[in-house]
Amino acid sequence: MRDNHGLILFSRPSQLQLRLVGFPEQYHFRHPDPLVLITSSGQTLTAVDDFPKADTVANVGQFDLLPLASQLPKSESLVLRPPLEEQGIEIAVPAAVVVEWHALIEGV
Repeated sequence: MRDNHGLILFSRPSQLQLRLVGFPEQYHFRHPDPLVLITSSGQTLTAVDDFPKADTVANVGQFDLLPLASQLPKSESLVLRPPLEEQGIEIAVPAAVVVEWHALIEGV
């Protein structure tokens, strides 16, 4: 599932992954640092870096959301703080997108 922010949430049997891709040479993920997710009610969650280490590239991060599925809000927005060398980057995820994510989660 892809939204207008360039976020890609996808599932495989028993997996739920969020992949973030930045412009090459502009964004650099700090592997294996986790992704921080902040709910609109202020709860902070962390998702483990799950990008295959053999394929690690600086501008791609992939995070395991399956352990967090039950903790993700059903209809609240989220703020993602990706572990980038470039500090202060936040990605707003609207509530409508989170609702779509839950539709995918239910299929896992």
